[in-house]
Amino acid sequence: LPDGTRGYLPADAVEPADRPVGRERLPAAVAVRARPSADAPPVRTLTAPVEVPVLGRFGDYQLVELAGGARGWVALGG
Repeated sequence: LPDGTRGYLPADAVEPADRPVGRERLPAAVAVRARPSADAPPVRTLTAPVEVPVLGRFGDYQLVELAGGARGWVALGG
């Protein structure tokens, strides 16, 4: 799982993250993290507001795709 937990899920409980499940407008200064955790290192910090596709959700985090194809996790609510 995204938080490093190991386990099994039934195949019908997962789906590929290749199509957005929604869109989110993120404000400037939001840290986009490598994992869905406040302790995870940032992959990027946004310098301007941006609307991004949401590829999935895990706990209090959303997996988003940035311009150029980079992916990372942001806390719900920005």
